[in-house]
Amino acid sequence: MSTISPKVTVIIPVYNAKPYLQRCLDSVLKQTHQNIEVLAVNDGSRDGSRRILERNAIADSRLRIIDQPNQGQGVARNRALDEATGEYVLFVDADDWIEPLTLELCLARAERDRSDFVHFDWKLASRIPHRPKAFNYFNIRNIWKRDVLDGDECDELMDTVSFFTVTSLYRRDFLDRHSIRYGEGYVYEDIPFYALAANFATRVSLVHSPLYIIQPNMSSTTQTAVDTDRHAVGHLAATNATLERLVPRTDATLTYFFKYSLQKFMEYYSRRVPEQYREAYARGFVDAFSTVELVLDPSIPVNRYAKLFVRTQAFPRRRYGFFQSVISTWLSGVLPLKQRVNRRKSAARERAKKRLRAQNRRVAARARRKEASQPLAPAGEGMLQLDGAIVFLGFDHRFTGNSRYLFEQMLADSRFTDHPLLFITDDERVADEHRIDPEDRTTLHRALASAAIVIAESWVPLHYRKAPGAIWLQLWHGTPLKRVLFDSNETSIIQAKNDHKVMKHRDIQKWDFLLSDSPFATTKFASAFLFPPDRIVQGGYPRVRYLLENRNNAALRAAIKQQIGVPEDKKVVLYAPTWRDYNYARPADEHDLAYALPAREFLAEMGDDYVLVFHDHNYMTQGEQDSSHTVIDASGHEIQELLLVADSVVSDYSSIVFDCFAAEKPVALYCTDEAQFEAARGVYPDFWAAVAPLVAASVSAAASVLKDPPETGTGQALIKSTAYSPDVDLLTFIEELDLHHLHRNW
Repeated sequence: MSTISPKVTVIIPVYNAKPYLQRCLDSVLKQTHQNIEVLAVNDGSRDGSRRILERNAIADSRLRIIDQPNQGQGVARNRALDEATGEYVLFVDADDWIEPLTLELCLARAERDRSDFVHFDWKLASRIPHRPKAFNYFNIRNIWKRDVLDGDECDELMDTVSFFTVTSLYRRDFLDRHSIRYGEGYVYEDIPFYALAANFATRVSLVHSPLYIIQPNMSSTTQTAVDTDRHAVGHLAATNATLERLVPRTDATLTYFFKYSLQKFMEYYSRRVPEQYREAYARGFVDAFSTVELVLDPSIPVNRYAKLFVRTQAFPRRRYGFFQSVISTWLSGVLPLKQRVNRRKSAARERAKKRLRAQNRRVAARARRKEASQPLAPAGEGMLQLDGAIVFLGFDHRFTGNSRYLFEQMLADSRFTDHPLLFITDDERVADEHRIDPEDRTTLHRALASAAIVIAESWVPLHYRKAPGAIWLQLWHGTPLKRVLFDSNETSIIQAKNDHKVMKHRDIQKWDFLLSDSPFATTKFASAFLFPPDRIVQGGYPRVRYLLENRNNAALRAAIKQQIGVPEDKKVVLYAPTWRDYNYARPADEHDLAYALPAREFLAEMGDDYVLVFHDHNYMTQGEQDSSHTVIDASGHEIQELLLVADSVVSDYSSIVFDCFAAEKPVALYCTDEAQFEAARGVYPDFWAAVAPLVAASVSAAASVLKDPPETGTGQALIKSTAYSPDVDLLTFIEELDLHHLHRNW
């Protein structure tokens, strides 16, 4: 046994969990953070669960078994909590599991923010078409716009549809100081724990990443005993235990808890409490809330029943009959009506889907009849071969970046000579026999339906369906310097589109493999996309391979310079800024462009030997630069070709800096909006610290970085780990994808 104190205690109550237990234990014991103790409380299991625990405890000394007669989850968790020695505590139910990075990510945030606990997101294990092991992630909450909750903001954690204590990493001394424990001897024992933790907290970190996976289990305590009063008694006991200790910091505190409690009361009253126990349940609920002075916060939306009960003083006046009559009316009239409306809406949606499918079949049939009526063309003339093709979606259907260079490399490789290669783009640089117009929806969807491999480089529209036998390879479009998806709260985007992460997660579910350029990228992608590292292919970016293969091609460099109008006697500084999230959903004429490099002021610092070539990000328009013989707008030109002719580069938070490292191009990071950028998205702090000597907040400093490149010192090792470093040959990997497909079991 190690003498080092564990950083985290993971507590797992176990009761007849044999079908799921090993998966749960594997997810905990194989965490990327290893300094843990695992306390598994065997709560009187009779199905062989203890034998599984014994085998794992023998194999891993970090696991300790605590035995007790069956007393319920509350007693089991409290007992383990009293014996815990870790600085932090995480609870995991035996039928659920956690992502490999859960402890590492949450510990980093807890230490950074000095928070009482770290609250993260969850997803539901389910099935989706063509993927037997998948997750349904649908949790959308107002708090995810923020990074940290302070003071009475922490009460907002109660504004949710489910009180899950398993989706937080707690400081143990915070729980002990406030005597926060689970209820014992009743179901819904987690209600007081969750509500009091939120109410007593002064700082909570938010990690908007679905790190916890819930396994639906119809034999769980909350899904059984619906023919008894167990649910009524348990819910009332939990509600009373919470109200006895809840401290109203503002009117919002009780508003949040009452809103949640009434919603759960109505749910349990209609589904889990038999009719003969409902009157007592209703009276008990009224009695519970008669003990507090309930004033609704007008800024918090609540249902009309909550407003009615508070307005009529149903609780302080203990109007039992009135309360139950309203609930009974809702149950007998309003709820069935709502259910009928929902059924009609669902049926209407299903009819619409059927009509769409029928329409698609008719369109496909007409296309087949049209093809059949045409005289057969010689092979390769005017006909696209769709069956078994490798289909490129490009970077949002643009013929650029990794997609373009991989496509060109495959066209030139004899291994793919007899394999149909198709690119969905309107770019005429792609020959007719390989090109599908994105507006030709019929051919596009037929190609996706019959493709062997689909290769994308960015988010894929959700209506692009994945064929059962297809393999999807996501190239992505750059090593992340700025935080991506689940590594960022993406405040500005969530503010405008609160289901943003949910929609992106659905896209990720279709990916079979994800390409990375370097060890650094592999690590960041694993957390940013919650993507399994064993399916991240470190094959190096094709666009960087192009750069390295052509950096000594003097003729090509000269041709590119001539094309963009660079005088022969001038050196080239490329300015390539990236997108700002704080401009998301704003009209183009309202974009904040204060971060832009003043071109002429910069050239004055650099001297007469230089010209500035600038290339705007695809999703923005600079609008500030005027093209001339010394300031050249090359935004419509391929960025990789501009990198090829650049003598040095000015960027900011763009992944282009990693290409510069690989090609050994001097680079300065001109950043005058660090605080604003961090608030909207943020950068990866380990890398940002490594490149600190390259960051410039003024024009003169940026010029100095390029003219006299500074040493990066202790950060050099990390910088080197970000440069192009494939450990597999990408083209060989693609050629052998069918072999990978044979062993696919995710």
